[in-house]
Amino acid sequence: VKRINIAGGLDLLETASLESGLPVAVLDTNIIGDLFSLPEVRRDHREETAALQSDWLQPLVTFAVSGEVDNEISRITDENTRRHLRNASSHLTRLSTRRPTDRSIEDQMLLATDRTLLSKDASLRTDVLHVADAIHAGADYFVTNDGNLLESARRWAMSDRRIQILRPHQLIAALTPESFMSDFHSHLIDGIDLEWRR
Repeated sequence: VKRINIAGGLDLLETASLESGLPVAVLDTNIIGDLFSLPEVRRDHREETAALQSDWLQPLVTFAVSGEVDNEISRITDENTRRHLRNASSHLTRLSTRRPTDRSIEDQMLLATDRTLLSKDASLRTDVLHVADAIHAGADYFVTNDGNLLESARRWAMSDRRIQILRPHQLIAALTPESFMSDFHSHLIDGIDLEWRR
């Protein structure tokens, strides 16, 4: 089991949350939007992402976010939406950052990112900051529904960093206990002596 990078300068609350021994899954801002946006806000991936709130999953993982989530929420122009998302996500652990003193991971990832994709999607630069904070914290997973981020991550040699970048349903599959995946055996029902009555 990979240990969290406590020596990297985490604060006390962050340390307590991340030292639990559970896998750490860092949520992208689009996941925060899916989970916590007001019901009337249309979100394409809301239903899939909502499965992250399943009761059975909570004891199996620690959810956290990069501080960049707060920066992105701060840029939302609608004050009610901004306040709602900030309040609704306030229970999630915020990861520390090493910027601006150490940008080595971000720089390496940006160098490996397709220039055309970077020019089409300026938000990829911010996504890199989220992932870098997750790597510095020693997180196991980064969860996103951003197709461009997922495509870029294929070039980032994430296996060297021991973090997986994946969609919500892939995280759920990775964390699902084997006992949940057992095959259905009809003979277990057939073997029971049942008597049917009207």
